[in-house]
Amino acid sequence: MNNTTQQRIGATIRSFRKANNMTLEQLAEYTDTAISYIGSIERGERNITINTLEKIAHVFDLDVFDFFAVGSANNEFI
Repeated sequence: MNNTTQQRIGATIRSFRKANNMTLEQLAEYTDTAISYIGSIERGERNITINTLEKIAHVFDLDVFDFFAVGSANNEFI
């Protein structure tokens, strides 16, 4: 199955969140977004804005470009 870019980004975000033992609620709070928005991003249902992606990357102490590089290097997500 060929995942869309949205699904791949969402899967990467979910992976980082779970690896950091973080709930959807916590990530939403840290990024000043709604829980439902984070959930829909992780499911690949919504386009994520660059601003939100930057906020999420910051939570995980990453630069946005590092965020993509990590997913690409693992060849699992992006």
